[in-house]
Amino acid sequence: MPEIDRLIQDITQFIFLEDKPIPADIILVAGSSDSLLALRAAELYRAGLAPRILVSGRYAAVSEALVLNPRDAERYPGTYPTEAAFLSAIMESQGVPPGAILKENQARRTQQNAIFSRQLLEAQGITPRTAILVSKPAHARRAYTYYQIAFPGTHFAVCPTQDPDFTRHSWPHNPQQFARVMRELAKCGNQTVEDLRQALGLPPLS
Repeated sequence: MPEIDRLIQDITQFIFLEDKPIPADIILVAGSSDSLLALRAAELYRAGLAPRILVSGRYAAVSEALVLNPRDAERYPGTYPTEAAFLSAIMESQGVPPGAILKENQARRTQQNAIFSRQLLEAQGITPRTAILVSKPAHARRAYTYYQIAFPGTHFAVCPTQDPDFTRHSWPHNPQQFARVMRELAKCGNQTVEDLRQALGLPPLS
């Protein structure tokens, strides 16, 4: 069905946002307990693309503590108080100097990841002109939306993780991944509408 194929292609292009890496002032990591975020950020840092990394995240809004998936719990044993602490520990193990990592430990939602990251940088007198944003693949569009609103003067390159089990090609054929992408599509509208309205200077919606 060509019409359905085109619809799937359009959704994929929208949700799975991805840019080529660019030299940047900072690498910003949208928090999660997924170790692939740390590995991707460390890879970009080691490539000399940015002098520092800011990782944001406490733990999920629906949780009361950091919960790792079984794969990461086995691979990275230990106790980590926040997503930022967990991801930072992995980045250090991948050769990123501790002094190059900034940690924001309070955010529990994507919007807070972006806002709290900006506030932390402002407190240190840092105003990035360019930034690399690292997120999970299906989270890329929503993360970019919130970070671009929070950093209106910053040019972003979105460089998501490379998850071989969840890709732009696999999601239409996997029920769980299909559901995840559909939820992200809905959140890109209903969670960001007010922030976009304010950013555009539009009156309140009736």
